[in-house]
Amino acid sequence: MKSAEAAELQVVVFGLNRGIYALPVTEVREVRRFEPLTPLPDSPAFIAGVLLLRGRILTVMDLGKRLGQEPTERNDKTRILIVRLSETWMGLLVDEVEGVVTLAKQALQTPPASAQTPNGHQFISTIFETAGRLVLLLDAPTLLSDEESKKLGSAPRRRKILLVDDSRTILTLFKGLFEQSGYDVLTATDGEDALQIALKQKPNLVILDGLLPRLDGFEVCRRLRSDAHMKSAKILMFTGGTEGEETEHARQVGADRFFSKDTKPGDILNAAHHLLNG
Repeated sequence: MKSAEAAELQVVVFGLNRGIYALPVTEVREVRRFEPLTPLPDSPAFIAGVLLLRGRILTVMDLGKRLGQEPTERNDKTRILIVRLSETWMGLLVDEVEGVVTLAKQALQTPPASAQTPNGHQFISTIFETAGRLVLLLDAPTLLSDEESKKLGSAPRRRKILLVDDSRTILTLFKGLFEQSGYDVLTATDGEDALQIALKQKPNLVILDGLLPRLDGFEVCRRLRSDAHMKSAKILMFTGGTEGEETEHARQVGADRFFSKDTKPGDILNAAHHLLNG
């Protein structure tokens, strides 16, 4: 029985840009429906963005771009394969998933040299035939080099950011986004703690909600602006909207930018990036 099982291989078969590809079942943790992604500034072209998965930030690769093809289409059939690449969990964006196929390992054939991408990468490990079609079996670990894996899994710390919000869900989302983009992130859930952390740690950017327990965000902003070490720090505030009394108040106490709470996370990330990098 064991010898028979060893002679077989189960793979997840999926479509991508009119081609048929596969990955071993053992390398695929789960298959998810496509959901909107938040783009990451200054990330490689093949990185489609990030999403929040059970409280953790997951980077998603556009597999079409990574293989030197057209970007992967995004529609009702689009799926995200959650796989482990080297030491990093990552999502792979594919056109559609067909299902699981069991095949004999002796049916696997070595790919020709022409299977390399235009950049010289060899992402295909073997080729096999099923239902009259040739399927390319990907070598998952090669999809990320060691250097790329390190950059994506632990981005270099360029700037320090303090995130302040009484919602831990929002803090988790934004902390993951900024860490994936290379920032060192501090958090606080009320105004008093935020003020103490900011004066001690001296972050380059403070992102805070206007409505906070113990000390509201407007007062935190005013006090930070009166501190000699924090005068040059950038401050981004969430207000009740882009116009009105709260926005004017944020402007008066020294906020550099202000956004409503329903602003897309990617827009906040881009605004912060531009504030810090000009």
